Amino acid sequence: MKKLLKKMKKRFKDDIEFARAHGFEGVMLPVYEEQESIYLESSYCTDALEDMAFENGWSDFVVLDFTADSEKIVKINH
Repeated sequence: MKKLLKKMKKRFKDDIEFARAHGFEGVMLPVYEEQESIYLESSYCTDALEDMAFENGWSDFVVLDFTADSEKIVKINH
């Protein structure tokens, strides 16, 4: 799991830096899909995050929450 997080942070380094610099509370990163990240303007519950991922066709994603200084991998079971 730590390897995946490290890989995701490297792959989306510019997006993460942009989100932090512009005051976003977090960022959602697709694990397998070649899509762009989603900047989070506020904290969201897991259900809301899963809905956003579903709308974008993502099966798994990483959430970096800057306000809580946390990171987690979320797997969606469709």
